[in-house]
Amino acid sequence: ADALGVDGRTVRRDVERLRSLGYEVAATPGVAGGYRLQVVGGQVPLLLDDEEATAVAVVLGVMASVAVPGVEAGALKALTKLDRLLPPRLRGQLSSLRQSTVAVLPRMEVVPAEQLVAFARACDAGERVRFCYRSWGGEETERRAEPHHVPPAVGGD
Repeated sequence: ADALGVDGRTVRRDVERLRSLGYEVAATPGVAGGYRLQVVGGQVPLLLDDEEATAVAVVLGVMASVAVPGVEAGALKALTKLDRLLPPRLRGQLSSLRQSTVAVLPRMEVVPAEQLVAFARACDAGERVRFCYRSWGGEETERRAEPHHVPPAVGGD
């Protein structure tokens, strides 16, 4: 409590909150005692509440299915790590959520990550970009644009 600049009651409430979220907290009584988060399976617990963990898992699940090469593999790896770091109660809820939902994204052409980065940099710098464009009818033209925003799931040629 002294190291955190709070009273003992605050620490006890925080420990109880962590335990209610499913984290294992060891307590050692006495003057030299204290609290310690337990490392489970060699991993330090991830401190996210239910809403935060759900948001992260949903976003990673969506990113694993969007048309950006290279992102899906990283998103799946992060999702796997997230599963290992969450308490069992949240892990089960998020597993059920992922198994019972599907992303409703339109079928999109693959956009290489390098191109998205180039557009994002142009947005930040206020620069114009030039790119080739093919319409749905198959007509190819060159376009110039002043991008101001790159949506999270970009499709097209």
